Amino acid sequence: MNQVPLMDVACYNVEPNFEIDLITGKNEAMVDWSSFLIGNSNRDSSGPLKTVLQDIREGKAILLDVRTLKEWDKGHLQDAVNIPIDELEQRLSNSEELDELDKNKIIYCHCESGVRAMLAEKLLQPLGYELRALSQNYRALIDHGFPPADLNQENS
Repeated sequence: MNQVPLMDVACYNVEPNFEIDLITGKNEAMVDWSSFLIGNSNRDSSGPLKTVLQDIREGKAILLDVRTLKEWDKGHLQDAVNIPIDELEQRLSNSEELDELDKNKIIYCHCESGVRAMLAEKLLQPLGYELRALSQNYRALIDHGFPPADLNQENS
């Protein structure tokens, strides 16, 4: 089985059902790439997006963005929390607390293509987090009514 660094995974073009053994600090995860295929409705564990948005508005859920800081700075969703996937993996391997995340709330996670959100789900669910990966990216979520953050106001 080929082993690849966590952040290199998204760069590979692979066939469905091809498995890559991910070594992520103390965590080891076997990933079936067929679940990462864009458009695969089986991989979106979030439920209808209007329910996701309602859960966030009612304070029942947290929106986690696992994109890089550079991607986040170009635009992100209002009230989202940013923990880039590489930082998340590093913090978990160092047994650091994730104070930004509440185990008593649903955590909806998104990225650009869904791959990093699925990795976050695989890393956090065994630790007791109710994390649900969204298959929609930042722009698609805005198109579905999620409010973007006002970058001008944040930078003032």
